[in-house]
Amino acid sequence: MRQTVITLTSGNPLIEGRNRHGFNFNLAVYPDNTADYVVQGTNLWKVTLYLSTTQDGSSVAYESTALLSSEQMSTSWIPPNVMNIGSIQTILDLEGFTCGGGHRFVCARIDRAANPSVNFYMQGTPTNSSLSGCTAITCAGK
Repeated sequence: MRQTVITLTSGNPLIEGRNRHGFNFNLAVYPDNTADYVVQGTNLWKVTLYLSTTQDGSSVAYESTALLSSEQMSTSWIPPNVMNIGSIQTILDLEGFTCGGGHRFVCARIDRAANPSVNFYMQGTPTNSSLSGCTAITCAGK
């Protein structure tokens, strides 16, 4: 996997002082040019949403695993096609969050689910950081 792109459909801006903040987003995962394997089955994917101070998502805060539907978890990986998982919903617990904390990006990371119906290995290209994608987010005070 060479790139992960998150597109927020709701949840921007972050609201300072709101303990539970809902997000809806879509995730597009792009294969690298040499990907020649197909992954099809059930319970394949895990998606984690988090805030970051860095655009590459290397700093992680306020992390939450999205509750994917069985259809979303069963999205097929068929290169060279882009894998799209749409309408993902999750809630971040932002207790103690302030706009001054520097968290200016919301990020999503795709991983292999704990017990997929088929065995497969996930790897990012050129590094595993390509399994995460981030987008800028604004913050509104109380």
